[in-house]
Order: sequence, then structure tokens, then C-alpha cells
Amino acid sequence: MHNNTMWKKALVGFALLCGMIVLADFLLAAHSEYRFSRAVRGASGLKGDPSVTINGFPFLWHSERGRYEQITIQATDVPLGEGKYANMEATLNQVSAARGGVAILGADRLHVDSARARTQLDARNLGRYLGIPDLRISSSTAHAQEMPYSFPLLRRTLATYGVVLTGTVHLGDGFASRVAVRAAVWLEGQAVRIVPVSPYTGFEAPDAVLTPPGSESDVLNLFNVTLPNLPLPFDIAPQQVSVVGSKIVIEGQTKGMDVTPQRFYFA
Repeated sequence: MHNNTMWKKALVGFALLCGMIVLADFLLAAHSEYRFSRAVRGASGLKGDPSVTINGFPFLWHSERGRYEQITIQATDVPLGEGKYANMEATLNQVSAARGGVAILGADRLHVDSARARTQLDARNLGRYLGIPDLRISSSTAHAQEMPYSFPLLRRTLATYGVVLTGTVHLGDGFASRVAVRAAVWLEGQAVRIVPVSPYTGFEAPDAVLTPPGSESDVLNLFNVTLPNLPLPFDIAPQQVSVVGSKIVIEGQTKGMDVTPQRFYFA
């Protein structure tokens, strides 16, 4: 009986010790993520601290070796200039720090085996580029047979990267009308190109009215835009653009690069 009691106490003590070690490791990881986040914010002119997740357990073992499985950085409301903002995200895989230690500082050089970057532009900020404050973005499952045959390239593009844009515009008669267009989105160099193809009424735009006869070209032109080059984190070059939900998403990836936290984004 006495031996059983001793074993139980030993097991409880061991469990408590393991719990304290895990808790201490978690707190160290949280502190390092906070320091990393503050370094990114301080250099990037962000309004708030970005979300940083450092993967690698136990953290203390990884940090002393300067090796991490993955680091993810997510920043919201990143200033693009002239009152426009975007969300930015970077995923760094198999990260090697030039120096070991619990905290990763802003100027610390990190070598990554691969990196993926993403910039997201929502409807409100795309609307600011277009001058349409109440713009709405809807991904479209466009069918090629619905496209005008004079747009073979756009038909192919739209089938993959279709979008429906809905917003209130002022036409020649001076009245405001809430209309929708179906458009194709693609990268032209490093710039996002949005080309409306036809007026639209349907499931993705239930509140849109029919485009007045003779105004089709005017309506399409109001939604036609080439966006300025939108930056990706760590200056990774954009490689593709897509429509995800209600956002325009620009993505790029690379392999074998060196980064520092403070170079996440320069306004």
C-alpha cells in the first residue's frame, strides 16, 4: 500500500514537472513571436501587431539551434498609400537563423528553404481604386458559352479567374444605378488587370439592375482598371492572381532566400 502511494505521488510530480516544462516552452515561444511581431510592425508602418506563429516543438530546443520548421506572418490593414490598404501573409518554411537564441530580432538574418507570399485586396479597397465606394466582389463560375465569341482569350481567362463586380455608378443621365459586370482578372507583368466583359444579372448580383440600353460600353469602362503593382511580403515577385470569396488575391513563391523580419514590407 505504501509503495502504491509513493508511485502515485511520483507520477503526479512527474506530470506536474512535464506540465511546467511545456508551459515554460509555450511562454518562451509566445515571447519570441511577440518580439518578431513588434519588429515587423516597427519597420513596416503597420497600425497593429501582425500575427506571428513559430512552429517547432520543443521551442527552446529549436531556438537554441536557430532552426524552425515554419514561421507564418499575417498582417491586416497594411498601408498601400492614398488611403488604400491590403492584408498580407507570408509563410517561411525550414527557417535557419544566423544566430540562436530565444528572441528573433528585426535585423536577424533568416535563411528559408521556401517561402510563399500573399496579398489580399478586399472590395472596399478595390472600390477606392475604381472610385466605386460600395463595390462588391463575388467569385464567378463563368461558362465559356456565355461569353461573346469576339473575346476568345477572355473567355479562357474568365473560365478560370472569373469575377462579378457590383456597385453603384452614375451614368450619362445623372442617375445612380446599381449594376454588375462579369470580368476577367489576370496578371499583366506584375500588375493586376481587371477587364469587364459583359453586364451581368444573376445569382452573384441579386440587387443589380439591368444595364440601360446603349450604356453597356460606359458601364464596362467604369469597372475597367489596371492596378498599380501591389507588393508582396519580402519583395517576392507575384506569379498568379485569383478571386477567393470577396477578395482579389495575388500570390508568389520562391526557394532559397534570405530575409529579415524588418523587411516584411516597406511602405
